[in-house]
Amino acid sequence: MDGSRVTTLSEQNVGTYKVILNRENLATNAYLIDPSMFKQAVLRPFTRTLLAKTGDSDKHMVIGEVSVKHSQFADSGMITGLS
Repeated sequence: MDGSRVTTLSEQNVGTYKVILNRENLATNAYLIDPSMFKQAVLRPFTRTLLAKTGDSDKHMVIGEVSVKHSQFADSGMITGLS
């Protein structure tokens, strides 16, 4: 993860949590995310199309779309107003 680092592991009676700092997010917000609830979804499979041939060189275009699908929206949360 670019711009992130795990600073602490917190063990509670409901499980173990990683505290990850990220410069892209506000310091006053905390996100509660369970990575097992996210799956990769293929919107458009990857394909390759030949665009041009110049001598021995081939130029191709690669097209594809993937996304992240959340299995249960009630599983994640956000805490705001931290100081």
